[in-house]
Amino acid sequence: MFLIKYTATTIAAFLTLALFDDNPRWLVALFCLLPALISTKWKESWGAGAPAALIKGGSAAFLAFVAGVILPNFRTTFGTLVGFTILVAAAEYFLLPLFEKR
Repeated sequence: MFLIKYTATTIAAFLTLALFDDNPRWLVALFCLLPALISTKWKESWGAGAPAALIKGGSAAFLAFVAGVILPNFRTTFGTLVGFTILVAAAEYFLLPLFEKR
């Protein structure tokens, strides 16, 4: 499940953080390890549904904001953070339940 979440998060990050903020792709791919790992490990406590998807998207965007503050080569803007939140939340809500084992 981690690999699927990592792929979805990386695609969302490439569409926002790499494309619009011109961050290096290797740095964006490396950054996506942390939100995907947190989302995978804390799945039980967050549950499923729209609120959980928004929490996961918001936490991924918050981590991107923190990375933008800490790392000199990582740039974030408000618009890309909102877009990243929406894309991660949409992937968590619509796409990832298709891959979960029942």
